[in-house]
Amino acid sequence: VAIGTLAGVLPDIDTPRSVVTHGLLPLRGRGASVAVGLGQLLSIPPRVVGVLARSVFEHRGATHSLAFAMLWAVLAAPLYAALGCALIVASGYLVDLVAKLAADPVRLDPSLVVSWTVGRASGAMPLVILCVLCGYLSHLLADAMTIAPIRLWWPSRRRVWVLPRPLRIKTGGSFERHLLQPLA
Repeated sequence: VAIGTLAGVLPDIDTPRSVVTHGLLPLRGRGASVAVGLGQLLSIPPRVVGVLARSVFEHRGATHSLAFAMLWAVLAAPLYAALGCALIVASGYLVDLVAKLAADPVRLDPSLVVSWTVGRASGAMPLVILCVLCGYLSHLLADAMTIAPIRLWWPSRRRVWVLPRPLRIKTGGSFERHLLQPLA
């Protein structure tokens, strides 16, 4: 779910107002500066890709296509898997630290956590690719329900909507803000 959620914002990398290019983890309160700093650091690669995408493609063009969905699934999945593995390894170290502080004889050996994680990461890659693809495609489906079309079959110029004209949703409109966003 987390990987699909992160991948769901990737199609909008072609716009400067995108969540993916503004830094992730927008938190407030205790620890916010660390989280915001981490978010800014994690957003550097998407920002670079976003600048390139904006210079080459129109919004809702190539990045909103099946070709890019497959490309991102293959390119982003290893990055998301590596991030997930890093979080698991960090969790193992945290468990070990807590066990040391509690003087518990049942401690988790961090080297076992690392070897276990690395051993399973390659086997999880098809699932990670599927999660990235599903998140990306969910964004394309949602955008195809709006007034502005997407170029699903890029490089073809053909534009795609999935709803008849009277049912199309205005992006940023009151229906989206007051009903769809709370539901999401």
